[in-house]
Amino acid sequence: MPPAKEEKNREKDLVEKRCLSDNRRYADLINGFVFQGKQILHETDLRELAEVSFCPVLEKTP
Repeated sequence: MPPAKEEKNREKDLVEKRCLSDNRRYADLINGFVFQGKQILHETDLRELAEVSFCPVLEKTP
């Protein structure tokens, strides 16, 4: 991936992460997509968890 595109992707990821770190916005997004707009999940139902990074390791077979 070209460096300029990689940088743009990093910026986009950061903006999305900041936006979704707001519990009110996250609850609204989940309610819209998962519960068809019904207000099931509330911002007070959410709590922050430790950030986990996952990177699968592909095993090479001989």
